[in-house]
Formats: sequence, structure tokens, C-alpha cells
Amino acid sequence: MNRHTRYIRGRGAQTILRWLEEFPGGTWQQRWLNSGSDDQRRGWLDHLMETISDGRYGRVDRPELSSGALVLVCADVIRPSLEWLMTRQSLNLRQLVTERRDPDGFAALAALAAPELWSTNLGFNARYQIAMLVVAKGGAVRDISVGDCLELRETEARVYMHAGSGRSLFYSWLRELGNFPSEAPTTMRDVSRHSGQVSAAELVDRYKLRCRPVRDLIVDYLTERQPSLDYNSLEDLSRTLGRHFWADLERHHPGIDSLRLAPEVSAGWKERCRTKTTVRRLPDGTSVEVTSPQRTSSIC
Repeated sequence: MNRHTRYIRGRGAQTILRWLEEFPGGTWQQRWLNSGSDDQRRGWLDHLMETISDGRYGRVDRPELSSGALVLVCADVIRPSLEWLMTRQSLNLRQLVTERRDPDGFAALAALAAPELWSTNLGFNARYQIAMLVVAKGGAVRDISVGDCLELRETEARVYMHAGSGRSLFYSWLRELGNFPSEAPTTMRDVSRHSGQVSAAELVDRYKLRCRPVRDLIVDYLTERQPSLDYNSLEDLSRTLGRHFWADLERHHPGIDSLRLAPEVSAGWKERCRTKTTVRRLPDGTSVEVTSPQRTSSIC
């Protein structure tokens, strides 16, 4: 990377961080979420350019901000969702994650992958999928779980409007690397078709819940319900309890470790189920919260 590229990326990253400082939160990730950036997805860069167009950050341009976002994502300063990553694809993300985040993990993949696939389009796609999981979930290549892989494929189906053919090589590589338990399905097709191959624990662990007792309680509940549910219903229930309930509480109340919720915590969660609030910057430098109904609030 030459000096000019480093300058552009550094300047763009600094501008984004200065902008994020204007939003509430104790971490950059919290400010990122409170800024509404993750919800913008394809329109994120337009949204950012509009909010800083008053000149208070000096002259900025789209390529500079795009390069800065790439640096912050690859450095694990912010963790955008898989949806955001898929709608803001970068040709440099795979290379930076490989070189800077987990060179040993990608070297291990290269050692076991068939040479005739590693540098083909299929191989590039698989490496990009793995890089997206690293930056969206944190950790390293060897931390990717079966649940993470299933979430990625489901997100691809939503974002790309189709499941995508030839996009399961990444799963085979990770399985061969030893990431998954021996009873894990051999292919992604088996994951989707055979519900018995995916445990309740794997479904819940895709959400990286921090409180182990609550995580275990959700797993136990799903395991008890599993015999009476088809796989789609089980998956929907795991998403409701894991992502929309407890992961949401952990995101808004770091360190929470009990289901005995204070009235204000419970009320706040129910309100988030019903509405979506984003913070927008006005030309005069002030902030305003914009609240709109969620598409669905049935989980409340």
C-alpha cells in the first residue's frame, strides 16, 4: 500500500470517527448503531455525505469516506451487520482481512484448499464470505460456527434475492479446517434440509450471547420444544429469543445477566420492538431522533 492510499484511508477513517463522536454511546460500535448507519445499507454513504455537507469537517469525498469505512471495519473498530457488508462490498476487504486480521487462519485454509479452486472465482467468493464473517462477528477464522454460516446464507438469500449457486465452498473449507463438531452436516445443503443435523445450541450460538446462564436457558428451552416443531419454526423461535430478545438487551444494557428485568428495561425493549429510532444530523449541527414503526412487532 503506497503513501497516498494510506493517507486517503486514514483521513476518511478520522472523518467518520469525528462524525460518530456526535452520537451517544460508550464504544464506537454503540455510536455506529445509534447513528443509524447500519440501517442505511446501500444508502449509507449518501446519508453520511448529506449530513456532513455543511463543511464542518473540511473537504471530503465519497472515495475517501468509503476507504475510511473499510479501515474501521477491518480494524474491528466497528462491526457492521452482514446485510450492510453485502450491500457495500469492497474489492479490498478480503485482502485486508487476510493480511491484517487473521493471516494464520487464512494460511491454514490455503494449505488445505485445492490449489485449482483457491484462485478461481469460486475460491475468491468463498474467501470473501469468510472475511465477511470475521468482520461481522469478530474473532478469527477458527471462531466461525455452523450457525454463523447458516446466518450468512440466509442473509445472502434476502439481500441477493436468491440463495446463490456455488456459494457453499466456504462452509466445506471451514468444516475441513476443523471448525465444526464431527456431527456437523457435510454440506450447506444438509444444514438447510436436515433439521436434526443442526442443534439448538448451534442456532443460538450464531448470536454470540455473552451471558452464559441465559444462553444455556434458551438452548434448554429450544431443545425441549424441538420434538414438537418443524425446523423453520425452531429457527424462527431461536431468532426471536436469541437475537430479538436477549442479544438486543445485551446490546442496550451491557453486562445484563438476569431475566428479572427492571420495569424500565422491559418497557424499553418492548418499545424497540414496536419502533425503529435513528439519529440524524441537521445542517446546523444539531441532532434529531426520527422514530418510525417497525415492519413487524409480533415478538412483543
